Amino acid sequence: MASLHTLLILCVCATALCLPTSSLTGNTEIDVDNGKDLDIFEINEAAGLDLVEGDILINEGEDRNTILGEKYRWPTTVPYVLDSSLEINAKGVILRAFEQYRLKTCIDFKPWSREPNYILVFKGRGRRRRRRRRRRNPPHHN
Repeated sequence: MASLHTLLILCVCATALCLPTSSLTGNTEIDVDNGKDLDIFEINEAAGLDLVEGDILINEGEDRNTILGEKYRWPTTVPYVLDSSLEINAKGVILRAFEQYRLKTCIDFKPWSREPNYILVFKGRGRRRRRRRRRRNPPHHN
């Protein structure tokens, strides 16, 4: 009989825990855009907030980064060359790293197609390195 009472109490408690809290405390939702279904960018713009990427406040005199001029900025798609000195497994690891970087940043990578600036990835003394290259033609591969 005691186990039946325990089961009944557990069922009542479980049911109470499953109730939505808004029905217990009242409606806690606040309509900030008067039913217009605006996103955060539109709401901030309407409020006169000049925010970078919709939610980042940059004070006057600050910049996004330490680049001294736009001419030094890489494009959002960075060309690359995987040198023939790399083993196939190393190339796979590098391409997966490029993909992870793309997923977590605004930077993408693409195979080199005669851009003046690109990344050359090659095998160096026991470890792989990436270096920025500035040349018109990639290294000659045999």
